[in-house]
Amino acid sequence: AARDLGGEIEFKENGIIQKRAREVLDRALEMLKKIEKTGLVKAIERGYFADIKRPANGGKGADGVVERSKQYVNPFEQHWMS
Repeated sequence: AARDLGGEIEFKENGIIQKRAREVLDRALEMLKKIEKTGLVKAIERGYFADIKRPANGGKGADGVVERSKQYVNPFEQHWMS
């Protein structure tokens, strides 16, 4: 069955597929380190994602942003905004 096909496929050591996968992972790691150093909001402002820049205090869709409830909690916010 096609479900078992993955168990039959091997990729050549240092072949095209493995080299490309390594390159993609290395570039992703570089980008994540850059974002960690810069901060997520600054990374978005600078266009790290698909070369699309968005200001921290506005941008496309800002008119759809609403004020948060006093009970609103985002456990990741402090990490993202640093």
